[in-house]
Amino acid sequence: MPMTIVIIEDKQDDYLLLVDLIREAFPGSTILPDQGEHSVFSDWSEVPAFVSKIQDDDVLVCMDLALQEADYHDVLRGVEKGSRLRIMKPAWTIVAYTRWGSRAKLVPDYRATFNGMIDKAEIDPLRREQRIEYVRRTIARAIGQRSQRLFPKGGVRVVDSLGMRLFFAAFGEDELTEIIANEASGWEDITVRALSSGYSGAFMLLLSSGEGTRKSVIVKLAKADATIQDEIEAPNRYLKELGHLNGILGSLNPEKVHLRESGVYYRQAHVDGTSLLDAVLTSADPAALVRPVAELCTQVRGADLAACGLSAAGDHFRLTALDISRFETSAAFLQTLWEAMREEGMMDGVVEGPDEVVSALLTHIVNWADWEMLRTTVRTAVQHGDMNPRNVMLRKDGRVVLIDLARLRPWPVGYDLSRLSLMLRLRTVDYSSRREYLPGAVQLWLADRVAEVGVNRRDGQLCPAASCCDQVYQLFLTESDPAEAPSLTLSYQLGTVWDLVKIVSYQDLSVFKRVWAVIELYRLLRRIDDGGGVR
Repeated sequence: MPMTIVIIEDKQDDYLLLVDLIREAFPGSTILPDQGEHSVFSDWSEVPAFVSKIQDDDVLVCMDLALQEADYHDVLRGVEKGSRLRIMKPAWTIVAYTRWGSRAKLVPDYRATFNGMIDKAEIDPLRREQRIEYVRRTIARAIGQRSQRLFPKGGVRVVDSLGMRLFFAAFGEDELTEIIANEASGWEDITVRALSSGYSGAFMLLLSSGEGTRKSVIVKLAKADATIQDEIEAPNRYLKELGHLNGILGSLNPEKVHLRESGVYYRQAHVDGTSLLDAVLTSADPAALVRPVAELCTQVRGADLAACGLSAAGDHFRLTALDISRFETSAAFLQTLWEAMREEGMMDGVVEGPDEVVSALLTHIVNWADWEMLRTTVRTAVQHGDMNPRNVMLRKDGRVVLIDLARLRPWPVGYDLSRLSLMLRLRTVDYSSRREYLPGAVQLWLADRVAEVGVNRRDGQLCPAASCCDQVYQLFLTESDPAEAPSLTLSYQLGTVWDLVKIVSYQDLSVFKRVWAVIELYRLLRRIDDGGGVR
């Protein structure tokens, strides 16, 4: 099967080894760069110009993850570069070519970016014929996986997204075919969408039929049953503390289905409606749709704060070593992008500079656990925990149902609403016309501040739905005991800070919105610290 294969490698010996194996495994293939003196790359800066000249969409890339110095950040850097290549060439098949395979597979973005891996450490002890078979099998599997993603068969359309890419990295077409056969037999014009990113190891898929006699079903699946069991048991675990959530949680049916190859799935209890995200994107009055949902989020313990728990904010808003590492890698990339945008005059009016902001944020995030604000005692109540508009279903009878209960547990009061407000900004502002991919919009987005609650709150016009969330929480603050207002305000803002730290690394988000997230994170931290700067 001749093909065009690009090898991104900085060591001549490793390059020549792979060329030899590919020529035997796939005779007649075109290998780029050729074997002249410029067959290897000295650093990442040379790669974009080279690949941009290749117009063919049917290309496979074997990409070293450590083009520069050998240190801990090599894999993170390589995965980030692979993600950028995926954006540049979305139809290409990308295979990692690395000696650090076990480390690469621990990086969440790896599975969303790469279709396979040729592990140099696994090749070393093999005989030549075994090496050839290893390369043949790995590349064939990667190409097959990619074709499954882009060209589904049998009248099934798979909507490409980060969640679907992670699903296919964990499962495959056989598992999806089995789910469709079980749950959508006889349907026509089937569409499959991912409702979650799958970072937790569990995936939510929406199967729907064509227009007219429209049908739909939501399934949640994982490799191991234990991944989903906690979610199934959570409503009963917190039954006495659910308060306003009683009756609006869309639980999973307890009957599980084992897949023949691997994994298990549960069917979502039927919800006849649409997601809040889809409704907002098509509504002439999105704030009116969001307000009842926002008001539900403030009905914690029947609005009886005295009945709520007490704990330190830091007990809930923790960052793992992986969170911090991903932030460091993403912030460095976004800093370079921001600098380029500023040089092109696209950031006029933004008084902060990228060096100042990123340096301050890195110091703050690395020392996250020492931030004194996280030691503040806040009120807590059982909340959904992942209140994004995809998890809010609006039924045809007008009722609200919340799905995906993996994070159902006690959270600082206001967290559900702060997350909903932030996710509405991310997923609806300039989304329908794809203007979030235009760099000139960043200045406009910055005019409408996130988590704008308290005595100086201003009404934002950029995202009326998100502004509605802030307004509802502001009203909740004014109706609460004045002595509680400072900690209630802080918990709302800390929830937004925590989410923004994660959002900076979202690979399914426009890079320009991620630049926006960096700036908003910095500004919000300054506001929390009363203008004293980021500590």
